[in-house]
Amino acid sequence: MRLSTARPPNYSGAHQTFITAASVGAPSGVPPRVAGAPVIRKASAGNRSARVAFTPPKTGSRPITGYRVTVFDITAGSVHRVTTGSTRSPISVPGLTNGDRYIFPVSGLNAAGSGRLSDISDVVTPRAR
Repeated sequence: MRLSTARPPNYSGAHQTFITAASVGAPSGVPPRVAGAPVIRKASAGNRSARVAFTPPKTGSRPITGYRVTVFDITAGSVHRVTTGSTRSPISVPGLTNGDRYIFPVSGLNAAGSGRLSDISDVVTPRAR
């Protein structure tokens, strides 16, 4: 945050310190950067679900506010995304179809946007327990 001092026109008193609207946000001269890529450690299957464990990425210029898991259903040939406000690993991915094969890359989210995708996980196949 940048503090400015100025003397308003026709003012004979001391300088006043104030915060300008432009000074709120990123430190001066630092453009916002998205997070780097997480490193997938392990994906494991559950009943109609999976858990994806990863090592968090470098945060970029803003803290991580959540993660996005891209869910590739290899069997059905479909893709959807699960966004979570969680800032911790592992991430649970609900609503999967038992017997279908899935892979998952993960990206970190921060105020600058969605970060780089991780490598994909190993294939997991949810099963009823």
